[in-house]
Amino acid sequence: MENLLEATLTELVNEHPAAAAVFEKYLLDFCCNDKCKLKNACQAQGLDATAVIMELESAFSKREAPEIPYLKYKPLDELTDYIVERHHNYVREMIPRLLSHTKRVAERHGEDNPDLVKIAGLWEMVAEKMTLYMFREERDLFPYIKRLVQAKRMHDPWLFPRYPFVSAATQSMENEHDKVSGLMQEIRGLSNNFTPPPGACTAHRLCFHELKEFEEDLQRHVHLENHLLFPSAKELETAALMGFVMEKVAVG
Repeated sequence: MENLLEATLTELVNEHPAAAAVFEKYLLDFCCNDKCKLKNACQAQGLDATAVIMELESAFSKREAPEIPYLKYKPLDELTDYIVERHHNYVREMIPRLLSHTKRVAERHGEDNPDLVKIAGLWEMVAEKMTLYMFREERDLFPYIKRLVQAKRMHDPWLFPRYPFVSAATQSMENEHDKVSGLMQEIRGLSNNFTPPPGACTAHRLCFHELKEFEEDLQRHVHLENHLLFPSAKELETAALMGFVMEKVAVG
């Protein structure tokens, strides 16, 4: 038990992806607070750490969620494809749906509950930021990472990078992650943790359910990028740059 208490949320999710569902249940942010230990996270939320650990151990004993098996062992080009197929495509599906649903709920019930209008506005900001940052990843960062992988596999000096790119690009992506996560936290606060009020209509309930599901997916999405893809890509680029230098020395 003591080992789990001293581990960070990020370490636990890296080692046991099933921990993500437990942390989501207790609103423990494992994607951005990467240095926060489990004991401190529980204390901050006023949670019984023993109860949380019991749920974690139960989750660990079960088969890991089939959609994220052994992702930390996947080649980086496969991991980028997985992120696009599993997370980017999900976001593209949900953006127009939630734009419609948040707007509809705000129009119908915003006069009695102004927070619904605020939620609709915040979701528009989330949609805009997610659309732009996914476009930049798919146009620039992910193809670059794939070229790094190919350069390593083929040991082709023509594919080696000449100048560093990953650190600046991933820092920009991480900043966007923080902004979007912050917006979703605001939405969660305004929606009382995505809990519809008594007597809420079906559209209201559906909207909050979709927002909750989106935030859960976002945490997994951000975790994969911030703590698996980006650090590994930085290491790969450093090695590739060194390979380019050595190749020049050998040729010269």
